[in-house]
Amino acid sequence: MEYKIRGGLYYKLQILMTHNSNRKEGNSLNEEQTRLIYETRTFVSNDLFNVDDIIETNNHFKAINYCINNSEKELNEEFIKQLHFILKTQNHSHVFTSHDFIF
Repeated sequence: MEYKIRGGLYYKLQILMTHNSNRKEGNSLNEEQTRLIYETRTFVSNDLFNVDDIIETNNHFKAINYCINNSEKELNEEFIKQLHFILKTQNHSHVFTSHDFIF
């Protein structure tokens, strides 16, 4: 996908916005780990981590895509509810399929 051009605006938006936004919410992943999830769909750590941090990161990637893909639509209550749903859907008790992840 052309959007994944390393260093491009979309690429930087996904990684930096996701990392910084999630960090403010207490997500323990660092920028490098966020980048790895975005680029490779993998996560490497010698430390213990909260699986919800990874899910939250993936959901944030989806939320950014939702905003971009719907940028022409009116910002209203339904839009915000859908955005919240994307961000908060799935947790460690969810049964995952390959379709749950967007990369």
